[in-house]
Formats: sequence, structure tokens, C-alpha cells
Amino acid sequence: MYKLLFIIFLIISSMGSKCWGQEKLFIPDGTWYGHLALGGPVSCGGVIRQIKIINNIATVKGSSFIGLINHKFTIGEDKHENRLFHLNHISTPYKFNFNSLDNTITLIFYGYCRNEATFKKKDPN
Repeated sequence: MYKLLFIIFLIISSMGSKCWGQEKLFIPDGTWYGHLALGGPVSCGGVIRQIKIINNIATVKGSSFIGLINHKFTIGEDKHENRLFHLNHISTPYKFNFNSLDNTITLIFYGYCRNEATFKKKDPN
């Protein structure tokens, strides 16, 4: 009986919070530079050159054959629109990883458009 009450207590106490192993991802404000040429079908043609982060809101900038790429998302939110990157009237899934040891960001596209690149923060000195 006590085991059942303990399990119910654990379930109720964890319902309102995020997963226990998930930490809030905080990336320092700044601009990271790199070169990510997107590969895949012709409609994936584009190059991403910078990622600007202000208050955990990332803005990915680059150019494509239709025009400029200016994709904005909130880091760490688990929403449907934060899982797809809109490029040239298509949407492709992506992963966004921050390495705090190297102070780099890795952007990985998989699915319809594919490629990955590492972006480094420009040193102000």
C-alpha cells in the first residue's frame, strides 16, 4: 500500500515540472559565424552564415536562391514550429546543439535538406 502511495506521489509531483534530466539550455548572447551549405534537392539550395542569439532567441541568417534566410526560434522550447526550419517554401527538421566547452554551436539538418556545420563565436579582440 505504501509503495502505491509513493508512486502516486511521484507521479503527481512530477506532472507540473519538466523531465528530471532536462536542464534549461542557456546560451550567452552573441553572434556565431560559420558556413553551412545546404544539400539535397534543388529546392534546398541555400547557405547559412550566422546565428545571432539574444535572450535565448536565435536568429539564423543566410541566403538562398529565392532570397534571404531569416529564421527565428526560441532555444529550449518544445513546440512544433521549433522543430522545423522553413527554407525556400519547404520545411525540414533540424537539431541545434550548443557545446559550452568549445563555445560552439552545431546546426544539423536532416530529412529533406541535409548537412551540418559548426559555428564559432567571433572573438571581439
